[in-house]
Amino acid sequence: MGVVIGELAVPVVFKIAKYLPRRLRHAVHRYSPSHNKSLGVSAMSVGILTGNPLMVGTGAGLVVADAYHLAHKDKRMAKEWNRAINGLPPISMTRWNIPDWYPDAWAYKIIGEKFREIVCDDTWNHARQCWIPAGREHPAVFAIGRQIMKSYNLDGHDKVAVLGAIQDWTQRNINYSYDARFLDQFVHPYLTLLLGAGDCDDQTLLNVAIGESLGIEMEAKLIGQHSETPTKRNHVYAQGVIDGRKFPIESIFKGVPMGWEPPAVASTIIKFE
Repeated sequence: MGVVIGELAVPVVFKIAKYLPRRLRHAVHRYSPSHNKSLGVSAMSVGILTGNPLMVGTGAGLVVADAYHLAHKDKRMAKEWNRAINGLPPISMTRWNIPDWYPDAWAYKIIGEKFREIVCDDTWNHARQCWIPAGREHPAVFAIGRQIMKSYNLDGHDKVAVLGAIQDWTQRNINYSYDARFLDQFVHPYLTLLLGAGDCDDQTLLNVAIGESLGIEMEAKLIGQHSETPTKRNHVYAQGVIDGRKFPIESIFKGVPMGWEPPAVASTIIKFE
């Protein structure tokens, strides 16, 4: 009975995980690819309650097998790091569609969560069966950040100059590209680097990830530019936070200096932990 309950609990826990705090949700998803852990704990519980040492041993074996399974996936993630360094694509594009009928506040909450997940959390890739490093920890983002420091001859202590170099590099090297029709696509920063193109949210994720990889606190700023629909947000860009001052990075408008911001009637800030 405990085994059956354990197996039934797996999909239920996975479904409700999206309502948990972000770090706890990430932990649940990390263990979700395998059911052995839940099954093993259930078998051990039944074995202990019934005094059956065989069931206790079997349950413990399943838990150990799940731990080995997860460790193997982490080993595969390490291989993905090496592939990224060699310039091979380690990920497939991840996309989300934010329905038009969502209330504005709810839609921006979802966008903020997706942005934070891409920049801050490892992501399980079902297509490649591997963990994708968070944007700010991805080796390709790490490498391009150091290349920018070197090519612009910068001292990392001058964070304002670093932000300016990130903006200039993105303006020069990443072209603007629209999303597919009727679809919001939030692309991992590495894929934007690989393809050399992306829209405002893709470039924002890239700028935030590079800044974070260089030790700078970053934010994303969603803005609305139409006074007739002041609750709607139609553009987003990154900004660095240095000693309490905010420095916007606008990369889709080529040639504008750091600190320049497009006109707006409303804004929403997305913070990254």
